[in-house]
Amino acid sequence: MKEYVFYPVLRSAFFTNVNKSFKKRFGKKKGKQYATFGAMFILWLTVGIWHGGDWKFVIGSGLLHWLYIVMEELLEPSCKRIMERLSINSTGKFLNGIRMLRTFFLVCIGDLFFRAASVGDAFAMLREAVTVFNPHVVWDGSIFMAGLDRVEAGIAVLALLLLCVVSVLQQKGSVREKIAGKPLPLRWILWYGLLFGVILLGCYGPGYSASEFIYQGF
Repeated sequence: MKEYVFYPVLRSAFFTNVNKSFKKRFGKKKGKQYATFGAMFILWLTVGIWHGGDWKFVIGSGLLHWLYIVMEELLEPSCKRIMERLSINSTGKFLNGIRMLRTFFLVCIGDLFFRAASVGDAFAMLREAVTVFNPHVVWDGSIFMAGLDRVEAGIAVLALLLLCVVSVLQQKGSVREKIAGKPLPLRWILWYGLLFGVILLGCYGPGYSASEFIYQGF
């Protein structure tokens, strides 16, 4: 998408003229930024269409992520000034952790559009997420009627924790390269442990249908 959509669009005659016009009107830096936003819009629109012709794919897998990037770019100067006034370390571990949680949360909103039957259903789910308060579903067990039983939910939580740990470690360098540098017996134990974890905890056998996975709507 970057090589065959974004760059050709950005370097096209139309966007070259748009870039020049914006630079005259908004200044060199802002003009170039706004022209880039326009090319990015076409890029993310294409990504959404590639996932499916329905608007839920166009929004959830495309334009919503374009909006996230544009808003961060536009708000970055103001956020920097606020952090400087409050003496907040912009490179600290705590703030980086907040950024990771923020990104995870925002991407999940896009995935919600992907999962929903329609755009209307997606907005209804978002509305109920912030208006309906029902913590009782956790302790009365009714949450396990949503698709995962207790064992499956436990496996999902463990898998998410593992992914979280790997993501944090990945910030300090390639986890794969670190494992490759370990002694051979330790590498084998780790790789075979992960392999058999997938085999033993995965969903297979009679009654299992891969086509029922969420991506069947793609």
